Amino acid sequence: MENSKLSSWRIHYGWVVVAGAFLATAVSGGLFYSFGVFFQPLQEEFGWTRATTASINTVWLISFAISGYFMGWLTDVRGPRFAMLLGAVLTGTGLFLTSRAASVGHFYLTYALTGIGTAATWSPPLAVVQRWFERKRGLTLGIVASGVGAGTMVLSPLLSWFITSYGWREAYTLVWVCFASWH
Repeated sequence: MENSKLSSWRIHYGWVVVAGAFLATAVSGGLFYSFGVFFQPLQEEFGWTRATTASINTVWLISFAISGYFMGWLTDVRGPRFAMLLGAVLTGTGLFLTSRAASVGHFYLTYALTGIGTAATWSPPLAVVQRWFERKRGLTLGIVASGVGAGTMVLSPLLSWFITSYGWREAYTLVWVCFASWH
């Protein structure tokens, strides 16, 4: 009797899509809104001013914002899988190169690359999720968008501990390995 109850229970596949989209926004958003934990170690190693160090994250935000339009268009033209795959490759490459950066110019380039890549973890997941739901569209989009905050809440203290224990380069390498294995 109980087996028949379990086998008749089905979850709408759209909720699986919401969970995957939530994880995508959590990983990417959490990583890049946790830049503050890298701030002091970068200043100490390179002797940069606060303005110079903060400008690295600004480069990411600008490249993310501008490329978001392109990633939305790419999602419409080639589909969300292609856009997210391209975004994952660009983000992963940018993270790997960031762990080896030696100047502010290197950081600008690597953060621009990751900004372009992480735009694919915002536009495509939102576009895909809204297609799966009519009645609960606002709720599902809210869940996906909240992934950014949830990821930041989890990754900031974890990255802070890792930087303190092993260094900022190793922290970027760890994030790259986790990001590459997750995608």
